[in-house]
Amino acid sequence: MDRNTFFDTSSHVKSDSSKKIAKRPGQEIWTEVREHLRGILSEADFVRWIDDLKLVAEDDGKMIIAARDKLSHDRVVADHQRTIQRIWREHDEARRDIQLVCWKQADARLRTITEDPWAVPAAAEPVPAPAGGGDDGGNGGNIVGAASGAPEMNFETLVTGESNAIAVALAKRIADGLPVGTQMHLIAGLQGTGKTHILHALRHRAVLNSSGATIVYLTAEEFLSAYTDGVKQKDTSALKKRLRAADILLIDDLHRISGKPGTETELFQNIREVIGKGGNVVLAADKTPGELAGFSARMMSELKGATVAEVGLPDGDMRREILQRLAAHIELENPGFVLDGDLVDRIQTGIRGPGRELTGAIWNLYTEAAFGAMKPTLEMVE
Repeated sequence: MDRNTFFDTSSHVKSDSSKKIAKRPGQEIWTEVREHLRGILSEADFVRWIDDLKLVAEDDGKMIIAARDKLSHDRVVADHQRTIQRIWREHDEARRDIQLVCWKQADARLRTITEDPWAVPAAAEPVPAPAGGGDDGGNGGNIVGAASGAPEMNFETLVTGESNAIAVALAKRIADGLPVGTQMHLIAGLQGTGKTHILHALRHRAVLNSSGATIVYLTAEEFLSAYTDGVKQKDTSALKKRLRAADILLIDDLHRISGKPGTETELFQNIREVIGKGGNVVLAADKTPGELAGFSARMMSELKGATVAEVGLPDGDMRREILQRLAAHIELENPGFVLDGDLVDRIQTGIRGPGRELTGAIWNLYTEAAFGAMKPTLEMVE
């Protein structure tokens, strides 16, 4: 990092006085990016994970965005980094890359040059510092990864029960290279029921099998963005090459492509190419083929010929296990965060929705408990 840069305390952004480049100030762009994110994310997700991020520096052309602790960093990397990068490039004429760092584990040179962006002024009332470590409950309300490592969604961290057993069995067979009848598969279920976790777990298991298979995972939003960029440049060959190289092609949130005929056509052609060379295609959507709308007749025919595995809402035992696993995971690095049986029962009986709502309740409780520094109580839940 260039030591000619200086820290602008009013914006929490490094400024570079030695270069005269026609670039808009990073803080100005970051403000726009934040507002863009606020418009596309749920209020709960924005407040919990995005609002506290700080733009702290520019290093070798990369904009450095810091999360306060490892838990926040891991969640943002897992769920929001690609979206932040895409939106940053939309607002930044220089199309600079971003890099997310955990402030508590930041490079020494960054910490020596840049003051703590969350530093509390001496006259201010001190607030409890968030405890570090851990990662999040992720999609479908399932624990993703170990306290000491990057977030992972795998079958070991997936809470499995009657509502998702068939989808999990299907994904494991595909990952293991076992016959499953068809080459086209659809995992269908409401948002927050764990479809994304299953796709990532499939990829994780396939990689561990060391079969040499090429696995490609994209969200529908990422596919749409890559396709749109290719159309603007009048060249979609890079996208075609990437997808058609797949032995296992995973596309998440398929429903987001509905009503976009050009994007759908591109996806359909790539799906046919992967299947034509013997590969497997696994899609995830919020509805079954009979309920999906906005797709062409040929895409609907393809979907109706797929193996469909539905993922439902978790039952009481699954809800309890989701809560207990996540609480235990947080407790590993926050010993004061102990969730007793009464609290678990109160939460799991009060929330009958998808697993994501359960993990959201735990994260809210974690915040109420001074970021894990205090023991959760029934009063906090109420």
